[in-house]
Amino acid sequence: MTTGTYNTAVGRRAADALTTGSFNTAVGARCLRENTTADNNTGVGNDSLYRVGLGGEGNYNTGVGYKALYDVRAGDSNTSLGYQAGDNITTGYNNTVIGNQADASSATAANEITLGNSSITSHHSRAGHGGGAGSGTSGGRGAAARGGPARQDGSVRAG
Repeated sequence: MTTGTYNTAVGRRAADALTTGSFNTAVGARCLRENTTADNNTGVGNDSLYRVGLGGEGNYNTGVGYKALYDVRAGDSNTSLGYQAGDNITTGYNNTVIGNQADASSATAANEITLGNSSITSHHSRAGHGGGAGSGTSGGRGAAARGGPARQDGSVRAG
């Protein structure tokens, strides 16, 4: 590191190439390994955010898990949680990817939320008592299914 400030690197070859990037946290072997100038990134897990910053920017990313956001180069403001979560994103920005091997729809995706990988066949969410509005399973018993009042903020009041 030459002029970068307020960086933390823990692990073999973590943030190894860092020169001017600042406010980065790398915890795990080879985490933020090829970052030279990107700022405000947090990687936890071996090889997370490995290539961040190689394509220019790559700021404000958070990757937690082995190879999480592995290939982000110039993408900003991405968040991933899980084994290889979001490892396909290169220049995409403002994505949230959660789950084992969950990926955004493309390497350049923007403003997406991905929950789970392609093996997920249904989802279930609970709002209040007895099930959820927006449940991916049929026959939801939540307030919306019973004709309960939906609030302006998108939530459902049960009961």
